[in-house]
Amino acid sequence: LANNTDQTGIADQTYTKAQFIKANVDHAFDTHNGWSDTDHAYTVPTGCGGYWFLNAWAEFDITSVQNIIAISTGTTVSGTLANFLTRGVTGDNTNSAPNTAPTIASIFFFNDGDSFHTQLYQNYGNSRTILAPDTGQTYLRSGMQGWRLF
Repeated sequence: LANNTDQTGIADQTYTKAQFIKANVDHAFDTHNGWSDTDHAYTVPTGCGGYWFLNAWAEFDITSVQNIIAISTGTTVSGTLANFLTRGVTGDNTNSAPNTAPTIASIFFFNDGDSFHTQLYQNYGNSRTILAPDTGQTYLRSGMQGWRLF
């Protein structure tokens, strides 16, 4: 799952849902049809509960004191640690460092019907952007991946 256009409007000091999609995106596929391009969340299909390996990353347009990515339970943004499964932080004390990409990866247990999504946070001072590949590029600058292990 990835973003096929830059996602603008990542508000200052507010958790925002990453709007990753599978439609019309190179490298995006969903073998069990659990992803919703509307909710930007994955719901574990019936018979697919078990251990999952998840990986998410987001390349911001600029480094703030904190650029955060989190995988969270449910389909709505809460911004509370109680709903986070894991979170990764990058940062710098300058407002001019380019393109940091906090990355997280871990193994989780999900039951059938459980949902999860990716949240983003930054504290640059105004809204920021996570980046999609530029025209002609094939690498994923921001995205989420998951595999059911067993």
